[in-house]
Amino acid sequence: MIEAAFEKNVLGTLRDDLFECMTSNYEQEQRELIQAVAETERQLANAEQDNIDLRAFLSIIRKCTYLKELTPELVNRLITKIEVFDSTKDENGKKHVPIKVHFIGVGVIVIPDGKTILETYEEIRKNPPKVA
Repeated sequence: MIEAAFEKNVLGTLRDDLFECMTSNYEQEQRELIQAVAETERQLANAEQDNIDLRAFLSIIRKCTYLKELTPELVNRLITKIEVFDSTKDENGKKHVPIKVHFIGVGVIVIPDGKTILETYEEIRKNPPKVA
């Protein structure tokens, strides 16, 4: 289309201002497409890295099935960071210290409290998943 517009412009059948507008729009679209491709490539690279990290985590965790002791070596292989927050007291006066454990490849895994686990268990028991 651009070639045809160029030929029409050269032959004088397409006004210069219309040709300028068309090529300007085309160039803008090309810039946007180049940016979109670059962003998609970046996202793909991140997804590939996440996949590699997850595979590494799974490889390590498979070796940890029957642990009897948590060694410093194992902690270093599984965990990237541990955050410890200020302590709080519950309604019974018991002290709690919240922590976040950042695992290699998967980040923070949120473990639900006992009440949530029991509620989920009851819900699954009442409405078991259908097996095909």
